[in-house]
Amino acid sequence: MTRVARSPAAPPAAPPIEIAVREATPRRRRVGFWLTMGGIGLVVLGLAAIGAILALTLQNSAAFDEAMSSTYTDTRNLGLSQYERSVGSLIVGTPMIIFLLAFCLLMLGELLRRARWVRSDRGTWRGATNTATLRVLSPRVHLAWIAAPVLVWAALIAVPVALGRAGGWPAQVHYSIEEDVWMLLGMYGALASGVAAVIAVSLVKKLAYARRVAAGTTLPAGTGSRFWRGLTYFWRFDLWLAFLGGLFMGPGWIALYYDDPIFLLVPLGIGLVFLALGVICALNFWRSAEVLAAAESVT
Repeated sequence: MTRVARSPAAPPAAPPIEIAVREATPRRRRVGFWLTMGGIGLVVLGLAAIGAILALTLQNSAAFDEAMSSTYTDTRNLGLSQYERSVGSLIVGTPMIIFLLAFCLLMLGELLRRARWVRSDRGTWRGATNTATLRVLSPRVHLAWIAAPVLVWAALIAVPVALGRAGGWPAQVHYSIEEDVWMLLGMYGALASGVAAVIAVSLVKKLAYARRVAAGTTLPAGTGSRFWRGLTYFWRFDLWLAFLGGLFMGPGWIALYYDDPIFLLVPLGIGLVFLALGVICALNFWRSAEVLAAAESVT
């Protein structure tokens, strides 16, 4: 009888190998600090830009109306293509560009200031993994971060609605620019409420995870659900859902100015659904078996 030799079983896939570790050195902390300060400065500049635009509606509504309805010519492709652009869109969009730049500086600054970086090799065809583990902020500091966008939302939505219902600004502006004013308030009020919702759900996620760590009910590393790992750790979809919830709920209160309950209830209902889904996902982060303070990217 001839025996057929069996090939040995394939060895299990090797775990990622750490090939580089970068600690937050004093120099990196200094750079991160100034980047963070620059981001905060840009946030203040963006808010000042919104304030300046709104002040123009108070001082000279005719000039604001003319600026919003004006256009300019955008020449491209060596002068071969010309496009008519709206000055109003440029005015309204300028603070958003400033806020995007501020977000980039704040994110880079906090990563440089508080993160420990680990680069792990996952194999020839799978590339490498970059993992940043940050120092966790205390709940009190976290609450302070929530207060900032909430105050901005109140200044852009709650206060104008209350003043308008009482017959003050923006009810006093010319009817030709009233919609533009509410569009500006609603757009940036929605952004502020979305950011506030993200920070709030992040705090819920932190407290729930800390409670499980204290109780010893977290899962061992590498044994978590791939679904929850991708949803709540790698992509942070729980926070995206929270942002969408705040995005709908924040400007919905403008309906009180127009005495339109449907316009109020519909965005509030949609926002609450997204916010509830975000909280549910955040409470299940422990199923990913990952460290809450870590974030991962693949190169």
